Amino acid sequence: MDETIERWRAELTSHTPRRLEATFSIVTPMFLGDGTQRAESVRPPSIKGALRFWWRALNWGRMREAERGNTDAALQRLHREEARLFGLAARRSNDQQEEGGQGLFRLGVSQPSDMATVSDWPRDGNSQGGYLGYGLWGSREAPHRTALAEDQSFRLSLAFKADTKDGDIHQLRQALTLWGLLGGLGSRARRGFGSVALTELDGEPMAVTSLADYRDRLSAALGDGSWPDSRPPFTAWSQQARCHAFATAPSGRAAIGKLEAPYKEVRKSLRGKTKVVFGLPLVGVDSRRRRASPFLMHVHPVGDAFLPVVTELPADFHPDVTEPEGFGQPLKLYFSQATERLL
Repeated sequence: MDETIERWRAELTSHTPRRLEATFSIVTPMFLGDGTQRAESVRPPSIKGALRFWWRALNWGRMREAERGNTDAALQRLHREEARLFGLAARRSNDQQEEGGQGLFRLGVSQPSDMATVSDWPRDGNSQGGYLGYGLWGSREAPHRTALAEDQSFRLSLAFKADTKDGDIHQLRQALTLWGLLGGLGSRARRGFGSVALTELDGEPMAVTSLADYRDRLSAALGDGSWPDSRPPFTAWSQQARCHAFATAPSGRAAIGKLEAPYKEVRKSLRGKTKVVFGLPLVGVDSRRRRASPFLMHVHPVGDAFLPVVTELPADFHPDVTEPEGFGQPLKLYFSQATERLL
């Protein structure tokens, strides 16, 4: 197993060409949408947003280490590095230096012109996927959201500037790989909808064949990062991060159900502020502020089965979230129904 991890890690850190090519499959219905909330295609801005998220999650520890634990300085460094890699609207700083600009790469997406869509799942709030997918199904006020159907693929191309450093390309490759192992796109992506799976990277097959294979690829993608022992100020990797697997299912939608049943059970058993960890706004507790949940659901094909996975990324989330009533107790209840801890 250790040899496998080292092999994948070596491939991720080896000298990289000026271009990354990757193929992804859509594992569960993906609720992307234009202004009319109709999903028609996978668009570069959505993908770039996902890559930004995973890049930030992976690189917070490195920034904090570079700034000797100074959180404010580390956040400023993170912002500068993100702007340099991904681009930012050009503006003038206080000393009249131009900041932002194009970024280091151009992102292209290739996909069929007639991507299949679905508009009948989840059917309602009491059916499979309805609890986790609240707001996606139709009502008297709004029609059912349309999603890109599962079992379709799209291809990405990241073309880098000629003078881009290998280290920068490696960071993007790492973010892209982890997104393809733990992430998704679109509405309710943190609840497993729109899960994506990396199937090929620079000509190398990346399909996962077993639970052990999946664990090895996760370990290789994470590498030997500088993970802080304290909670980050936003959703990012730290020594407190955890990854849990639930029982496999015969389909991606059924895997959503495997994640949904214990989630629903635990949420209904909690009262008041103990629910804050599942996200805001929360009626009766805090309906003003918005917080995305600090744990991310994902469904990944493993051989002929589908593996439900939840990644827990604790952060400085909310003043009412404290141990053990905050992160500890609700998540302990939820993860007690997982079948295995992966990381």
